[in-house]
Amino acid sequence: MKLNKMTLIAITLAVGALGAGCSSTYKPPQVADTLIWTSDSEEERPMWTLTGEIQEDASEEVVRFVGMSNRHSTQKGARDAAMDDARRQVANYATTEVEDVVTRMEEGGSLQSNIQDPMQKLERVTTQVSVHALSKMKPVDWRFEQWGDKAKGKTFFQAFVRASVPESTFDVQENEIVSALEVE
Repeated sequence: MKLNKMTLIAITLAVGALGAGCSSTYKPPQVADTLIWTSDSEEERPMWTLTGEIQEDASEEVVRFVGMSNRHSTQKGARDAAMDDARRQVANYATTEVEDVVTRMEEGGSLQSNIQDPMQKLERVTTQVSVHALSKMKPVDWRFEQWGDKAKGKTFFQAFVRASVPESTFDVQENEIVSALEVE
């Protein structure tokens, strides 16, 4: 059975969450010989780096995303990769929100029956919501790690970012969907 990368990450995170129990931190996985340095001077990672899941926080009216990098030779490279990962998640979330509104409209009979496959015509709305959400995205927390690999004689960086976007950014109105579908 062949598993894709996202499935393996999800399984790893789920197993890690079960193993972590109620702990708010956990020991980083062994990705090289030595953990040389962390930006928060803590050997154990904060729990938010483990979850990697999208969190909707109704009390603060934000949606939080966790971006992670792979190994990079520089801290800046790791930081940029973590931000790119968070941006990808924001764009995917925006797409899902638009698709959910369309699905509700289809089920409620709000869409005209002569519209063939409305999902294909919604790229403009999805792009607008994504761009707006990305402009409102703000990094809230960072974690950087520097690792040493004795076998290769090299060091590398890994980064994590927790970013938030106001919930209202993802609000899509039915009239926006209807006008997007009427454009030919």
